[in-house]
Amino acid sequence: MSEDNNKSIDKRLAEIKKNFVNNKSSEEKTLCTFTGICSFNLLILVIVFLLLLHYKALSSDLVAKVLSALIAVIGVFAGFYYNKREKYKEIVTKERIEWLHKMQENLSEYLVLTSSGKAKDIDRDKVRKLYYEIILNINHENDKEALDAIKTYNDYIFGRELVRNIKIRKGIIELESQDTHEVKKFTYYKYKKNFGKLRSNVEKSFAEIFKNVWEDIKEEAD
Repeated sequence: MSEDNNKSIDKRLAEIKKNFVNNKSSEEKTLCTFTGICSFNLLILVIVFLLLLHYKALSSDLVAKVLSALIAVIGVFAGFYYNKREKYKEIVTKERIEWLHKMQENLSEYLVLTSSGKAKDIDRDKVRKLYYEIILNINHENDKEALDAIKTYNDYIFGRELVRNIKIRKGIIELESQDTHEVKKFTYYKYKKNFGKLRSNVEKSFAEIFKNVWEDIKEEAD
């Protein structure tokens, strides 16, 4: 895949995330707007009724009827609001579960494809796509630890892939990063140790994210 194609994929993934966030925000705004309008109208009706009652402009029979009507309206509104809220909660919970499962699948596949310490030529595009899907679906501020961990790990993976820049001389490995072009030298033991540590950091930091999301899902379901 060419660099232009990679940029196209990155742009598309960013658009998908942006659209998802915008749609979710739109639903929240619509619900809040509707709730505010209904509450305001109901409040006006109650005020008008109390004013008429204060000036004795209503008969006792009419008062009873109006009270019954107001109670009915309040009941309908409360029921609608509750159902709307439960439905929204249900949708959000479902989306969270789908997000969690998709992220777990992507991370699992990403780690499997890079388990040897590099991305094979045949898997490069797939690994790159999974990497961007993962980082575009986490909060870059709240999940900075996980973001930094997978970025460092990914640099290591693709740096390792540049076979033409890796020379083994008496157990020494020269590694050039494809992003920074910085060259580092490692003994084979040190190289493998670094890889194991970076991979462990990715697994632990994302496991913490998944745990927190699952706890949020359970709270929403209660």
